[in-house]
Amino acid sequence: WARNPHNNMSEIPTIAKYKERVSEFLLLGDDGVVDLIAAAVIANRLDHDAVWLMLNAPSSSGKTELLNALFGLPFVIPISDLTTNTFASGYNMGGGRQASLLLQYQNGIMVFKDFTSILSKSREVRDIILGQMREIYEGKYDKHTGTGEKISWKGKMGAIAAATSAVYSAIADTSEMGQRFVYYSIKQPDRKKATLKALDNANRSAEFRALLSEEMKAYIYFV
Repeated sequence: WARNPHNNMSEIPTIAKYKERVSEFLLLGDDGVVDLIAAAVIANRLDHDAVWLMLNAPSSSGKTELLNALFGLPFVIPISDLTTNTFASGYNMGGGRQASLLLQYQNGIMVFKDFTSILSKSREVRDIILGQMREIYEGKYDKHTGTGEKISWKGKMGAIAAATSAVYSAIADTSEMGQRFVYYSIKQPDRKKATLKALDNANRSAEFRALLSEEMKAYIYFV
């Protein structure tokens, strides 16, 4: 995860400047979540244990937009859904390409915009997926596929996820998984004011998202 060689910004990127940009687009009840997301990314780029962050907030709280800004980083892995075979399937797509996520990335940061959907799966499937994630958190994962192939992975995977309050009851059933996440409940802004802010920026949403992505990238590579 080297520094960005193409960062030629004339101004030094700071988290304060990035938060000012965020405030142009989103009304947050707690802008400390911006610092926390950036800190989680930076921590996962260091030569230490993986950091897994779980953001808890209801829908329309701004958490999705904040996570979208991370997708311009080459080491970020967007994940919308998981199956029991996502991490290691043994399926070869041809041309040397592997379907298994862990065979595509040795290191990275998985970003889940809606982890609640994964926790809402059947108990059996959910337990298998969370069991796989426990091993991935520890940096080593082995699986024997139905074709007799053994998939072995060693690396480091960080994780940043967003979920609703349903995450607490689901994680309570799998306490070992819960110990791996740092949980943060985002304070909510005034919903009427937040809605009006979103309406004011409706015609510039794509522009703001691109700016947030570029400025987050510049900040992360600078630090």
